[in-house]
Amino acid sequence: LKPVFVKAPILDVQFSLTVLNPGLLVGPLLQNSKGASAAIISRFVDGSMPAYPALKVSVVDVRDAARAHLLAMKEPRSDGQRIIVTAQTLSFRKIAKILRQEFSEQGYSVPRFKAPYAALWLYARFDPEARQALRLYGHEEKFDNSKVSSSKRGAFITRFFFSKNHILFK
Repeated sequence: LKPVFVKAPILDVQFSLTVLNPGLLVGPLLQNSKGASAAIISRFVDGSMPAYPALKVSVVDVRDAARAHLLAMKEPRSDGQRIIVTAQTLSFRKIAKILRQEFSEQGYSVPRFKAPYAALWLYARFDPEARQALRLYGHEEKFDNSKVSSSKRGAFITRFFFSKNHILFK
């Protein structure tokens, strides 16, 4: 980890910095304005995504990410660390399936089919978010979240991770 801030030269004040990098944040919103993560989920249910791209993303419950921030502030071993806060990787296909099961009865139209590469390529000429998705089409990003995972359990469920595995910093 390259030090970002070590010392403020004018004030001669030292402080520690911890960088937390969450995956796609899922869970309840505190306000109506959408961040990047909520915008992605919103596109699944508002009809603006007729088909899902062949993408996989890391996800974490927003409550777990918030808890990670609080724990990082209290835990000196997090100083100077860059920590990936993610629980698992999900495909857009799986996300669509979960959202369809949860919201289709409420009248939301969640995509059922994978978008062919050619269709995404054409759509990306007009949509900046689709342009970003095109770069990642068919690739799976892999992350090392060992700083927030328990050695006792290799797999864990996002919503219950921090409450059941009280290990955040090794």
